[in-house]
Amino acid sequence: MPRLLSLIILATMCGTAGAEMAVGGDLGSAGFFYDDINISDELAIEPVSTTVAPTPERKEAPVKVVVDQAKQEACITHPDGRFCTKVSTGGTIKIRANAPPKCASTTNRDRLYIPKIKEEDVLAAYDRKFIEEQRTRGLDDRQIRQLMSSPKYKAARIEHGRREATMFKKWESRTYTDERNNPIPLRNAIKVGGNGEFLHCVPAGYESTLGRATSGGCIRLSNQVCKKLYDLMDQHGAIEVTIHGEAKEAKCDPEQLRAIQLAWQRGELRKQTGSEGVLGDDFISDFFRGLGQLFSGGGSQPSQQKRRSQPTPSWDPFNRS
Repeated sequence: MPRLLSLIILATMCGTAGAEMAVGGDLGSAGFFYDDINISDELAIEPVSTTVAPTPERKEAPVKVVVDQAKQEACITHPDGRFCTKVSTGGTIKIRANAPPKCASTTNRDRLYIPKIKEEDVLAAYDRKFIEEQRTRGLDDRQIRQLMSSPKYKAARIEHGRREATMFKKWESRTYTDERNNPIPLRNAIKVGGNGEFLHCVPAGYESTLGRATSGGCIRLSNQVCKKLYDLMDQHGAIEVTIHGEAKEAKCDPEQLRAIQLAWQRGELRKQTGSEGVLGDDFISDFFRGLGQLFSGGGSQPSQQKRRSQPTPSWDPFNRS
């Protein structure tokens, strides 16, 4: 029995020491302690944990948005009134920048409460917290400015804002890009859930898509309505979003989708530049018309003359979010 008791005590002491070593290792690896300060771009910028304001308790939002995907319509109720407007939710086959083509759809939601957390407020709080931490470490303002101008700090700052905020004057999409592979800017964007869907202004030149499901999953609004909703959320502090129904365009033909995915894998759907611009509204029908000609012996390429003869939009409608 004394021998067994000694073994138990020894095991307990070793376990405690091991736990202390593990905690110490975690703190050191997380960068909470700095023995040497190296002011250079090679310095790892640690993410700064900030909170702009306490998250409000779940309550009735004064501004309510109800989206009917079947009607492609949204009704917005606020303290001063109510109005309805055309929208464009997810639908059709979408060609994305760094992922296979997909059949787009918008997720249904039941009274999703979205608090006001503006990107500019999140970034300002991030900067203040970082400056405070570096001054505590003994850095002067020149050294702090040098750190804040480094690519690593800027990248960490941007990612923090994208992750924590719910309201963006301009959100740059990385899923959908223009013909030069630049991120698509989404104006007056409000984050709806965490799967990359937003309420945002319709891209310039695509106002005619309102009333039809042609987005990549987001909910497009006219510029006037989009700005109004953004201001209402800013004024009242939160909105409540309900999305229901199903858009007919969200049901894509499985064989067409598979054929386009295979063409994408073979590199046959590279975005076109030059006189032809990017892939236009008639891309999918033209693509399958070309396949039909190929199988019937009528030719191996879709009609390029047809595409040149039509005005091409500045942005690819299949690459809109």
